[in-house]
Amino acid sequence: MKRVSEADLRTSFVEPMLKNSGWELDDIIREPVFHSDGQIYRPDYVLAIDSIPVAILEVKSSANGLENVKDQVEKYRSKINTQYSFAVIENKLYQVNTKKDSLEEIETFPNKQTLSSNLNNLIPESKLPKIKNLHQMQAISSVFKSINEGSKRISVAMSTGSGKHLTQMKIISKILADKSNDIILVIFDRSVLKNQFSKSCEKIGLSTEDLDVIKSAAPSGRLLLASANDSNLNNKNVNPRYVFFEEMHRENGSREIFERFSNSTLIYFSSTPNTEIDKFFGKPVYRYSLTNVIQEEVLTPPNGFETVKLGEIAELRVGRYTKNSGDTSKQDKSARVLKISDLSNPFNLSNIHKVDVSESEKGLVKVFAGDILLSRMFHSQPTLVIIDDCDKEYILLPQSIVLIRVTDTSISPLDVYNFLNSDIGKRALALYTNFGSTIQKSFSVKQLQEIGIFIPTGEASDDVGLQLSAARKTIQEIKENILPLLEDVERSYSSPDGVEESQLEVAGRRLEKLASILVPKSLEDRVLSSFPMPIAIPYQRFVNARFNIYEQVMRLTDIYESVCFFTYNILLADACRRLDVSKYYVENRKSRAAYNDFSMADRLSFIESIQDSAKKHDKSELFIPELIEGFSVPDAIKLKNDLRNQAAHTATASEHQQKRVLERFLPIVEGMLEKLSFLEKYQMVRISSFYYNNSDLIRRMEVYAGVVPLIDEQVLAEGIELTPADRNHIVLIDQEDNILDLHPIYQLVSSDSTKFEPHISYLKQRMGGNKNRLEGESIPGAFNLDLEGFNDFEQIRTNLQSRT
Repeated sequence: MKRVSEADLRTSFVEPMLKNSGWELDDIIREPVFHSDGQIYRPDYVLAIDSIPVAILEVKSSANGLENVKDQVEKYRSKINTQYSFAVIENKLYQVNTKKDSLEEIETFPNKQTLSSNLNNLIPESKLPKIKNLHQMQAISSVFKSINEGSKRISVAMSTGSGKHLTQMKIISKILADKSNDIILVIFDRSVLKNQFSKSCEKIGLSTEDLDVIKSAAPSGRLLLASANDSNLNNKNVNPRYVFFEEMHRENGSREIFERFSNSTLIYFSSTPNTEIDKFFGKPVYRYSLTNVIQEEVLTPPNGFETVKLGEIAELRVGRYTKNSGDTSKQDKSARVLKISDLSNPFNLSNIHKVDVSESEKGLVKVFAGDILLSRMFHSQPTLVIIDDCDKEYILLPQSIVLIRVTDTSISPLDVYNFLNSDIGKRALALYTNFGSTIQKSFSVKQLQEIGIFIPTGEASDDVGLQLSAARKTIQEIKENILPLLEDVERSYSSPDGVEESQLEVAGRRLEKLASILVPKSLEDRVLSSFPMPIAIPYQRFVNARFNIYEQVMRLTDIYESVCFFTYNILLADACRRLDVSKYYVENRKSRAAYNDFSMADRLSFIESIQDSAKKHDKSELFIPELIEGFSVPDAIKLKNDLRNQAAHTATASEHQQKRVLERFLPIVEGMLEKLSFLEKYQMVRISSFYYNNSDLIRRMEVYAGVVPLIDEQVLAEGIELTPADRNHIVLIDQEDNILDLHPIYQLVSSDSTKFEPHISYLKQRMGGNKNRLEGESIPGAFNLDLEGFNDFEQIRTNLQSRT
């Protein structure tokens, strides 16, 4: 039997049902997108009565998981603040009974009169057209909710480009539609804004009075306008019930005006944050930022595709496997140990390392052909593969990978994979990531369940890849969103007030997002924003020296040295803390103790020895296995001899000779950096704390990526097993959430040398004998200093000294 899709249910059942109950098209918002608590939500329908959201309606094509449906619609209801929530499941209609916390089947959908009769303080219909954007409805609803609760000071923060002006007009129009004859006064920062508002009112048939015109006379109308510098604000005949403020940015005088109308209900609208205003009004009852304007993007399917939610057609599972989990006493299953680095095409399950485990092992999953494996944590774009063929295979699924198994037999797993792997699909995945994280992105199973998947219908083009391509998406985005926005900007040029800077910012940000899809970041942008700080800062110095050829050559040498030192230090920490010395013993004594002096040759010999040992054993044993192929010791030796040593041991060359040196070696150094692009997947951090937010475990970190340290917060996977690390230590985190402790090789130093500012620094030389100290270098300051942790280093370096 052919599956009845959600799209079919909407057209054949839901929308006729709503129409028969008297709901008009203007009352219905289809699939609005909104953000809350760092997550994205997309209910199927929001029903409104004159721009006030009153009900949620969710559509499901399957009766599986009724309890989950109830929880889902209740979450939507609480986030949007509606009074009612409904669900259509297959061909049955249900209403959520909040008192009994249950779904109850009902025969017909309530009409507007039925729902409105049960609403408290229903707001009258207004003359303005109905609003169709959910965020504007939420702002209107929040204002009236505050009024009904008796609030006297109400502020709303809405970014330019979000419809703030129309939202304010709608609230005013609704108050005027009431029969109470309450007077409204609107005060503007400038006279030109007052005049524009007056003209807007004329167009919809609202009459206004200007205090500058009536002066001290008693007003005859209910809607009064004034500018902030209007002396007639002190007219004793003006006693408004409501006072609206439009963009009051004045540093002087605003407080006096607020105090003048302290007996009125004050409602302040602004797109620009103002600390003084916030002190007077308190926290905004509704906030809609520029970030919301940019991020709440609705991806519409191309012709020949329908949208279904991933959680409704597939089972999603996150693993719990870690290297230290499981019962080692029983080993009755063979399973492949899966890692994010394995998710590359062509994907062959049989090539993945297999181990014997217990049936009770966490993350043990039997896989089937058609299963999709998706990286849950990623830096720039998630990676995914589809299993083509397997015979009774088991995998150990880590917490960093999601297994997607399509359970709807009418949908091909390949169609789901093709969408998720397309340009639009990866754009959709990016929209559902945790926004609190600025470096490494991630999403939870709940977020993935909300993603709309574009499934081809019989009308779809044969070239599905083209339909879902970045170019096609860009054309659609420019037509539907960018051009209308730029046309608004163009019209603003002819207005007396001109174009607001934030309007241009909205347009610029959207164009920037499109450009990032079509054109990948340059090597310079990637190094300066995403490479580990020990490499990024020397690279920035090179970029800043572009007008001085002598300094450029010197800084190019610094980049080379920073790459070599970083590679050596990471492998040194790995060898000291993780690797089996019997496999990774470095035979050459000077190379093994390269940390005892400044010799680059000994450090490169140590790197080569570790690489050779990894090639003989299991490459994945290294914390950064990509360093085996990604760092070329022969190339590094050539650069040491031809660039570094020549610059250090010869007389200063002429400007012409320096240009030739730069032309010869810059491509080689850039090639070295390009091969190290995998470093963007690893985070160099200091984990400062953990805390819970709405049952989510949040990890707070200082991230040393790019040239400026960042504070980053990540929502950790449910049930994650945390690897212990001292909160004062610099550590390296991979995509699987494994940790390599880098202390004391890298550490934060705050001392006389750094003027007591924290500098990330690295070990350059261990000085034993009578000195017993570690000499390091400040990465941001480029000067030598003393490091702490000599005894710590003595303890961990013992792992290098013996085969046993």
